[in-house]
Amino acid sequence: MMNNNEKARVIPMPSKNFEDDYLNTPSLPKNRGLDYNGGDDGGGGNMDDHVTHRELDNAVESLQKDIKLAQTETAKQIIGLSGKIDTIQANLIGKIDNGNSDLSGKINALATSIGSLSKITWWIMGVISASIVIPLIGFLIKVIFKL
Repeated sequence: MMNNNEKARVIPMPSKNFEDDYLNTPSLPKNRGLDYNGGDDGGGGNMDDHVTHRELDNAVESLQKDIKLAQTETAKQIIGLSGKIDTIQANLIGKIDNGNSDLSGKINALATSIGSLSKITWWIMGVISASIVIPLIGFLIKVIFKL
């Protein structure tokens, strides 16, 4: 838990863009006369939970390098995934086109078969009709002339 003197020395971090605010600030305010040891020499005491500006700058710089490295790696992976997606899409479109052409060929063959079967069916119906109608006409002529 922090005591009142420690709370007074806490510098609030800006919420929007720390780097711009930090770089545009000429220097951070210094509290003179208050020290962890109670003296005014500006040093000493328990500093386990605190860092110097140089340590903070080094840590921020290291984090920025890590972020840039992660962004670069992410961009490479996105480009790789994009290439794989394009390849899969091209393969899929090729398969769909082949399927469409095969289906069109089968539909055309079926239409030709149906046309042939239709002609054969009409011929069969004509022969059957003729075999029924011709004897019927002969019978009618025979009946009419017997009168």
